[in-house]
Amino acid sequence: MNDSTRDFLAVAGNSERLIFLAYYAFIALFALLPLLCLVARRDKLWTSAKRPLLVLLTWTITFAVFVFYWVPGDLTFWLPVLAA
Repeated sequence: MNDSTRDFLAVAGNSERLIFLAYYAFIALFALLPLLCLVARRDKLWTSAKRPLLVLLTWTITFAVFVFYWVPGDLTFWLPVLAA
């Protein structure tokens, strides 16, 4: 893969773009699944853990945006998001 997502998508064919989209959509879903579970139980958790939940959400969104933009070839950048 190239150095950035933009470079990769500029030279990728349609099938490569589709694979790229499917792969990253799966990873994003896997990374966001714990947050979606938290949202489902938000009433109980929000009263007792509001600040940690906001920090976790901020961390996940910021890191995911960086990974999608900058580092398409090194998925180890997802580890901090998944660890959180």
